[in-house]
Amino acid sequence: MTTSRLSSIPIRVAILASTLAVAAGCSTATPAASADSEPVSGGDLTFAINTFPPCIDKTLNGQTATAFHPLYDKLVDQNLETGEIVPWLATSWEVRNDGRRFVFALRDGVTFSNGERLDAQVVADNFESQKRLGDSGFATTAKSHLANFTGAEVLDASTVALNFSEPSAGFLQAARSDTLAIIAPESLKKTPEERCAQGVIASGPFVQKELETNAKVVLARRDGYHWGSSLNKNKGEAYLDSITFLVVPESSVRIGGLTSGQLDAAIDIPSTDVDRAEGAGLTVIPSLAAGINDSLLLNPTFAPVLADLNVRRALVKGIDTQQIIDTTYTPSDEKARSILSVKAPGYTDLSSEYTYDPSGAKSLLDASGWTVGGDGFRTKDGEKLTVELAYRNHLPQSQFELIQSQLRDIALSVRI
Repeated sequence: MTTSRLSSIPIRVAILASTLAVAAGCSTATPAASADSEPVSGGDLTFAINTFPPCIDKTLNGQTATAFHPLYDKLVDQNLETGEIVPWLATSWEVRNDGRRFVFALRDGVTFSNGERLDAQVVADNFESQKRLGDSGFATTAKSHLANFTGAEVLDASTVALNFSEPSAGFLQAARSDTLAIIAPESLKKTPEERCAQGVIASGPFVQKELETNAKVVLARRDGYHWGSSLNKNKGEAYLDSITFLVVPESSVRIGGLTSGQLDAAIDIPSTDVDRAEGAGLTVIPSLAAGINDSLLLNPTFAPVLADLNVRRALVKGIDTQQIIDTTYTPSDEKARSILSVKAPGYTDLSSEYTYDPSGAKSLLDASGWTVGGDGFRTKDGEKLTVELAYRNHLPQSQFELIQSQLRDIALSVRI
């Protein structure tokens, strides 16, 4: 049997362009404020997440839970409405040598929560470290961002240059991601295993106060913070005293906690639970991806059959993404029109290239010699054309069962 694997994380068939979060009336964050009132300091926010990550250092694991995001600052930020890259820890930058050299001027007065100071050497050490860790099998997301990174230069105490062997058009956007956040020299000395288990010291508006593996993370406001992103209305200390993240795997329990007042907010709400959440008076907040949309990745390295361009094209033509959105999602969800989000620099609407065309898919497979057998599935040289489809468990399985049915129509077998 010829078997191929598809993963639901990016890149070939772009399906979904949004994710969902739910907010209640902020029962424990005090006092509650309306959207048009002045912000008020104080209180604790209780926020439900669906899983506890195997590595709690977001610079090593870009998919690490939302719970650790408030610990970090980055060189730059991105306006998700315009796509513009804006200052954060870097006040300005120049792109030189056709995108092979990035020179950053750093903000003065920034410190890490252990008192160490941010300077050009610290930034250089961070990028050199991420390059080494990526090349050695850690920091795999950073490795992709730094594939052509050749080294950092300290030009003076507050100016650093990052060099690449080839133009790196996406680097500035990558520099606003958590995986390229800047951490303290003390943390750079730790092993990846120590960082994954214990976390790191960073310069963000919150610090890690309490950690209970697989159960709870508590972050406390950092006193004296005053270097927030240029996009932030509040560039100083956080308004909240603390944020308590609770691990609540079941979406129904997360919504129950919101309606009962035990939780203030939750993330990763399945589309199938949106009606229940809205019916309970909760606010559902859709969020567009800023980089790559949720997509199906066709992996020819794992599955040689996918080295055949006709097979890859047939898979794209054989999946009806509009039916998937209409059937398994809600009006809050938006169909992707490209692999890149509309918020990503360089976005181009490619929806015309990803049209549902089962007849065209069949013709492509016929041309490559995959013929339909007596069981209704295609074979070639005695082998059955089968793909294995792996997916993240927070996504509705029903959409993958629908893909299985759609590809069955072109006589292609799918194992989920």
